[in-house]
Amino acid sequence: MSNNYLINKLKKDVVIQWDSLMPAEIGNYQWEKNEYCPKAYAKACYDERSINLQLSVYEKEIKAVYKDMNDPVCKDSCLECFIQPDPINDGRYLNFEFNSRGTLLLGLGSNREGRSLLGEEVLKYFDISVFDQIIGELHKWGVKFRIPIEFLREVYPGFELASGSLLKGNFYKCGDETKYPHYGSWNAIVSEKPDFHCPEYFGTWILE
Repeated sequence: MSNNYLINKLKKDVVIQWDSLMPAEIGNYQWEKNEYCPKAYAKACYDERSINLQLSVYEKEIKAVYKDMNDPVCKDSCLECFIQPDPINDGRYLNFEFNSRGTLLLGLGSNREGRSLLGEEVLKYFDISVFDQIIGELHKWGVKFRIPIEFLREVYPGFELASGSLLKGNFYKCGDETKYPHYGSWNAIVSEKPDFHCPEYFGTWILE
């Protein structure tokens, strides 16, 4: 079953009020074996210039080893956003993967195999920032970033951020080599082993 997520449109030059946006809960831990299911959320909004995203999670411990672009951050404490902006005309999707340092792995392709990694020259587009707050015994950490229209048009020529458009995507939380390995998704995935590269299980993002 596919989830839907409504992405609100911002008025021109309005500062994003993240607390007012409806979250998409990353709550499907269908492969979990150690009962470690951290509460994680995604939020998004857009205007004529970009899609803006915030990913956040409450964790007992944070692992953040990797620091270079396209390092395997999924082995650290990791938050991910996979986006397919033009699902009708182009099956390729972008996988944005972040650790708590803000280190980014970014790939492009139609499935897990044969993905192309994008280089450091694209970092200028995304305005990545990270936050970490201690709340009781937990870290609340997360990442904010934007995906501007000029970048999307380089990858998907003719793409428009238009009201009513239907995008596809999923949000994830993982940590392959953390103390408590875990794999969570917003839209549920049906597979025997953890696998986030399943575009057939992407949910629908609706631009307000």
